[in-house]
Amino acid sequence: MLPLRTRGCPPNITVYRKEGLIATDIVSDKTRALLAGADLDACGYTDNPALALHVYQFITMMMRDGVS
Repeated sequence: MLPLRTRGCPPNITVYRKEGLIATDIVSDKTRALLAGADLDACGYTDNPALALHVYQFITMMMRDGVS
């Protein structure tokens, strides 16, 4: 899956699109992470570096390996 350039995003942001995820927005910079559900009925934020790194590695694995 190739990254997309999205209008309005800062230049240091990489955007990926993937169908079939439970969370619709997942953001991580390896020190903080943010997740949001489709209807915003479940949202979460963490500044725990260990948890944020786990989220980052999960995203990276899905995008690299094409996990569905």
